[in-house]
Amino acid sequence: KYLDLVALGTIADIVPLDRVNRILVSQGLARIRAGNVCSGIHHLIRLSGRDISRLVTTDLGFFIAPRLNAAGRLGDMSVGVNCLLSNSDDEARKYVSVLENLNNDRRHLEIRMFDEAISLFEALENADQERMRRGGITLYDSEWHVGVIGILASRIKAVYNRPCIIFAPSNNGMIRGSARSIGSIDILQVLQRVDEACPSLLKRFGGHRQAAGLSISQCDFT
Repeated sequence: KYLDLVALGTIADIVPLDRVNRILVSQGLARIRAGNVCSGIHHLIRLSGRDISRLVTTDLGFFIAPRLNAAGRLGDMSVGVNCLLSNSDDEARKYVSVLENLNNDRRHLEIRMFDEAISLFEALENADQERMRRGGITLYDSEWHVGVIGILASRIKAVYNRPCIIFAPSNNGMIRGSARSIGSIDILQVLQRVDEACPSLLKRFGGHRQAAGLSISQCDFT
């Protein structure tokens, strides 16, 4: 009875669709299309304008998941969790409305940060063209929201086709970074080499070949 949640979680977290996961997602989608779906997902689908009877994986990945993720990016992820756990339509609609507002805020914030990042990179490139043509891109702004840096890193990477790390201030005097890579460049291995060369610089890091996260103390960053 939880296959609707399994399908959504598998697609939203970009889990590889091996044989078992593909079966789980396929069966979960079949249940959702048939109306065997929790109230939260049902109302998220309706709000996003998707046809529940013809729902596909891209609907989950590009229309449902971002609305759920907006809560964790900008506020309290419990809003999304409570939405999925709602036992009544009225309660689910209330949480979906909050998620929609948060997602709209996230979109506006993402657009502003993207424009600022492009302007910042172009200014750096004009100041030192030779240096900025080499290697990856790292950008920071003290006003950027840490919950959106992963999305921003992906967009900047796509624009310039170069590995990218976007930094923003976090809590307790820390700077958090979100890294995205291209092609055969293993961004996690790059961070591991940085950690080996400067053992005290990266307070924590992790991820995989194409995406990773890291934290640096504010005093070390400046």
